[in-house]
Order: sequence, then C-alpha cells, then structure tokens
Amino acid sequence: MGIPGLWERAASAADNRTLKQLAVSELKTEEIDGERKVKLFKIGIDASAWMHSVCAVFQFNHAGAGKSPELRTPFFRLGTLLKLPLHVVFVFDGLKRLPEKGRMVRNSPHWLTCDFQCMLELFGFKWTEAPGEAEAELAAMNAHGVIDAAMTEDSDILIFGAPCIIRSTKKDKDYLNVEVYTEDGLEHVSQPF
Repeated sequence: MGIPGLWERAASAADNRTLKQLAVSELKTEEIDGERKVKLFKIGIDASAWMHSVCAVFQFNHAGAGKSPELRTPFFRLGTLLKLPLHVVFVFDGLKRLPEKGRMVRNSPHWLTCDFQCMLELFGFKWTEAPGEAEAELAAMNAHGVIDAAMTEDSDILIFGAPCIIRSTKKDKDYLNVEVYTEDGLEHVSQPF
C-alpha cells in the first residue's frame, strides 16, 4: 500500500497527538441563524485500510479468535470514534482502481465491505464509495473542504495532495494515537522528497 519509504521521509513533518486532542483543538463555533453552534472537525477514513488491517491480524489463528473477529475489531474501533467530538465519513475503494505494479485489481468488493457498511450505518456513520482509490477520493474531499482531514495508512495520499493527513501510529490498536501531517509541515520537511 503506497510508495515504500515515503512515510519515513515525511516523518519529521508529523505532529504526534491523540485523536481526541486533535478533535478538541479543532472545535469551532459559528453563528447560524442568530445562534452559536459548535462545528465539529470532519475526517474521512479509508475504510479499505481498516478492513485489510483486521484481516491480516486473523489470517493465521481465525478459529481461536472467536466468532466474526474481523467485525469485532471494527465494532470496538467505531465505539471509540463515537466518543469523540468528530464528524466521520468512511470512504471505500471503488471498482475502477488502477492496477499496482505486478498485481491484479479486484473486480469485486472486499468480502467484508457489505457487513462493514451495514455496521457503519447502525453506528450512525456515513460512508461513500470512491470511483477508484479511496485515498484519491479522500484527498479530493480534503482539498475541496468536504472534510478537514483524511485518515489512512496508505502513503499514496501524500502524492494525491491532501492538505491534512492523519495516520495512526503503528503500535496503536485503537487508532487513538495519531500522526498529523499538514501541507505547511510537509513543505518544511528536513529531508526533501
């Protein structure tokens, strides 16, 4: 997923914090029809990355992990997101993805897609399907102000030009500790791309 070594080259631009700290620091108030209203931070999340990460975990010990472990993990992650002052939209890969070097592209959705979309709806989260890569759609949504930040593990998002990127730290199973990359921070990276 992505370009090998790209996250490492951008690492000095990362602002490490918790997702809660980010959400709270970005809370804003605005006046609508004479009333002050709170405007929540809006993030778009790469749903495909969530699905692939949980499948990799249970690849070798599925039987010992209980019933539907691939759905249990996102269930608890979604419960964690519900506690945060955020608006969240999940973006799924579409079927018009470009092939990666030496790999075939699926012409059908990931086997967890339907169940995960149903779970998102039950939790009250919105979701959409990108025409192609979810990262490209997230970057476009971010650039056009539909979302305030894009959350993914795929470094392709850097190439697609998202102005604000959230990446969970590798050792955080709950996706609470994140690295935040901004356009300004990436422009001042100590190691040029």
